[in-house]
Order: sequence, then C-alpha cells, then structure tokens
Amino acid sequence: MMRPPGLILAGGQSRRMGGDKTILSLAGQPLIRHVVERVAPQTGPLYIAGPPTLTTLTGLPTLADAMPDKAGPLSGLIAGLRHVRDHHPDAKTLLTVPADCPFLPTDLVARLAAKSGEKPVVASSADRLHPVIALWPIQCLTHLETALFKDGERRMHAVLERCGFETIAFEFVDSPNGRHDPFFNINTPEDIEIASQFTSGIST
Repeated sequence: MMRPPGLILAGGQSRRMGGDKTILSLAGQPLIRHVVERVAPQTGPLYIAGPPTLTTLTGLPTLADAMPDKAGPLSGLIAGLRHVRDHHPDAKTLLTVPADCPFLPTDLVARLAAKSGEKPVVASSADRLHPVIALWPIQCLTHLETALFKDGERRMHAVLERCGFETIAFEFVDSPNGRHDPFFNINTPEDIEIASQFTSGIST
C-alpha cells in the first residue's frame, strides 16, 4: 500500500506557551523533531505547514497557509491538500498531525488507513476527538475551501461535521512512569514537565 503524504501543522501562535513551542527542548531535542521521528516512517513525502525557519530545524519543506492571517489549522490543511493535489496526483489521502504531540502512535497511519474511504478518518482517545490527527481524502478539498473562504468557518469540528467522518479509537500507552494519552499535546510549560516524565515512551 502506498504511504500517504503527511503534513505537520505548526502554524499555531502558542499563546499559552509565550513563544514558539515547536522549538522547545524535550528529551534533548526540539519538540517538533519528536513528531517528525514518529510520523516520517509512516508517510510518503512529509511537509510542515509553518514558518520557513522549521526547514532548517527539521530538513523538511514548509508550506505557507492558504490564508495568511493565521486562520488556524484549517488554513494549513487546505495548503497541504492543494500541494498534494498538484504535486502528488497519485495520492488519495493526506495525513495531518499537530506539531505538539510527541507520543503519536507508530501505527497511526496503518490504523487510520484501514478505515479510509470517501470521508476523513479521525483519531480519538478517552472519548475525545482529535480533529487535526486525521487522514483526509484529497476530494475533501472543495468542501474545506468553501467552508473557510466562502463561509468563514475555521473550526475543525464544524468542518468535519460538514464532510462527515469516521473515527478510530486509540488506547492510552503504558510507560515505566505510568499511563498517558498517545495524543498528549503540549500547550504550557507545565505540559513540557509532564511530557518529560514519559520520554521513554517516545522510542516505543
């Protein structure tokens, strides 16, 4: 099976962190590098929706958001889908993940792809949906462009409701320091401290 292209969404403003959280150190390397190490073996071409400076940090190409006024992850998703449509015409789907989840499952793509069809397939854990951790059919692009550019809709949950979607539930992960959500994301300095307790889970 062809591995889908991937897109790391790194265009957030990190208000609660007070700076660019993607470059914060976790287990001796920038946070975003943990995400790259988790995702790259599961995808084909991998891109980052975020500032060009992240190319130097990761070696990956960056894509500018489809809307330049920080329209949130939907704008980055649309940019990614457009790029795949134009440069990878054989690809049927695009994987998206956020730049602040260092413990992403190593079987994320395989499990999402097993349910892939005409609708987005979205990861969930502990009965919580994670709209930016998903496998998106390229054919969703028109619906997403209409939502953002015509209707001004930026909320990922609302966009998913328009498209219809499937879900795959993931279990918590056991580590030497306890159980944690595989989609634990880092928003505050306290979250970095919590994540550092589970860094042994990064290599599993």
